[in-house]
Amino acid sequence: MKISLYNSSKMQLEADYYVKMLKEAGFNAVDFSLEDAWSRPKFWQGIIPEDTLFLHSDEEVMAYYKPIIDKYKSYGMELYQGHAPFPSGIPDRPNTIEYAIKVIKRTVRIASLLGVKHLVVHGDSLYGWDKVNTLEDINRLNWELYSSLVPELMGTNVTICLENMFGDIDGIPVKGHVTNAKDTCDFIDALNALCMGETHFGFCLDNGHLDLAGVDVYPFIKKLGKRIKCLHLQDNFGVYKDTHYLPYFGTMDHKDLLRGLRDIGYDGSINFEVSAFDQFPKELHADMLNLLYKVGEYFYKAIKGLEEI
Repeated sequence: MKISLYNSSKMQLEADYYVKMLKEAGFNAVDFSLEDAWSRPKFWQGIIPEDTLFLHSDEEVMAYYKPIIDKYKSYGMELYQGHAPFPSGIPDRPNTIEYAIKVIKRTVRIASLLGVKHLVVHGDSLYGWDKVNTLEDINRLNWELYSSLVPELMGTNVTICLENMFGDIDGIPVKGHVTNAKDTCDFIDALNALCMGETHFGFCLDNGHLDLAGVDVYPFIKKLGKRIKCLHLQDNFGVYKDTHYLPYFGTMDHKDLLRGLRDIGYDGSINFEVSAFDQFPKELHADMLNLLYKVGEYFYKAIKGLEEI
């Protein structure tokens, strides 16, 4: 049983506090952030960094990450999944797309070196402020992004996981990238067909993003089936803000989520992508993690049919 939590770069650099506490609560895996190739607020403005570690040599990258990884290993933590830098370019700024693809290609190599099995890569969605692109353009850009990663993936143990997203039209959340179940299955299958017998593309299910996009979780999970390789579990209040609260701290009903994962025989990590340490004062961090781990245990047992949903 793998129960894991998203780990930001801050948590990585302060592993003796954060990861030690995770271990003591019972967690045995992490969702390892590889997101810091650029400042997201600046990148959204079209500001491309002059330099990033991710474009340096393997030796320089691993020299940076080795002491961090050694700490994780000392606590018995598996790097079950990770998160690539995002956004994957700004759709109406082609120079950012070209740069993002170059960096994400290197991130595949870094994930392979670090032993990250499932690397989540965000695709682009259509936003109301984008007056240049159509939905067809966005789909083409996403195909170019993911298909460009195939050469980097061949011969590795890395699976790229597409994550369901939501767009924004006049401040209202709408369906975004890979939120149509049939189209998503076709897209993933077409990418895997490029891999010459290897399987390197799957799906990361974010239940909160589905809720914001107005997608029913149970039929979506059933359609995706075994393509679902990892999870971003969270809660929200069904409004635009992507709050990433702990499960049962928002208004989402998790029963259909658990039924769906049970019915497809999901066997990956129970991974929470929650703003756990930001929502509670430091004095409550240990208690919060103990509770979150108990939720993970319940989710695991419910998915395995060992607990009533």
